[in-house]
Amino acid sequence: MSILQCLLCFPPLASVLSSRTTASPLSTRSTTYYGLIFAPNSGCTPSQTTAVLDGITDMRTLCTSAIAALEPPSNSLSSYFFAPSHFATASAIFNATLFSTQPLQDLPTSASLGYNQIQLSCANDTDATCNTLSPGDNSVHDSSSKTTTWGYIGANPVFGSGNGAAQIYACPALLNGTLPRNAPSCTGTPGLATLGWAFLRTFVQLKTFQTVPKLATWDTIADNAPGVEQSHELVENGSGQDGLNADNFAELAVWAQSLGASGNAEQPFQCPQNLPFR
Repeated sequence: MSILQCLLCFPPLASVLSSRTTASPLSTRSTTYYGLIFAPNSGCTPSQTTAVLDGITDMRTLCTSAIAALEPPSNSLSSYFFAPSHFATASAIFNATLFSTQPLQDLPTSASLGYNQIQLSCANDTDATCNTLSPGDNSVHDSSSKTTTWGYIGANPVFGSGNGAAQIYACPALLNGTLPRNAPSCTGTPGLATLGWAFLRTFVQLKTFQTVPKLATWDTIADNAPGVEQSHELVENGSGQDGLNADNFAELAVWAQSLGASGNAEQPFQCPQNLPFR
């Protein structure tokens, strides 16, 4: 188990959410704990809060699929996005994402454990960062690689065990219903960009995950290159950025879920015929 064990809850919200508590992995809880929460005065409307909860739920599904895809013999997919030497650390990141969004009752409640809090806010339509295209790494890719900014991490969070909260902002583009929910495995368009994919590619950029074992040997996970081909290029060219790109995590996860990654040695994918990376 990863050493990162965060707790999840959120403050009381509008009554529209009360009917969601049984279906959602989240529950209305006290805020005297550590892990992902809605920030005080988060600015999230009821509909945006629903979108955030849906995004977290779908992100967790994608992480579970990605973890399965990183287990042998699923290398035909996972090797496209990570060097084999990085499989274990990538799996630790996906596990850390699951731990940081687990229900409160599954984890210890002692603040003395010193795990960071992650506070989520909903950005408004005038947010300058949200209204700027995410550039990727223009030293490697031209301006055509720019993509929508789905969310971003606060510029000056306080990091380190017990030292405060990291900040994550969900942009209007993430919350306006443009992106679909995850389709069931082996249905729909394999690898389609989804709400969970967009939330995941933002979430893994949190420096909170620097506490995950072995991640300290890496640089911060950043938005170096958006897209399947660009993500694979970072692995293929041995640039030293392989595994450090947010979209490598997000693309592996969405493809793994689409192909029905099972973690079963006899049938690693439920629909291997849809696997485009041989």
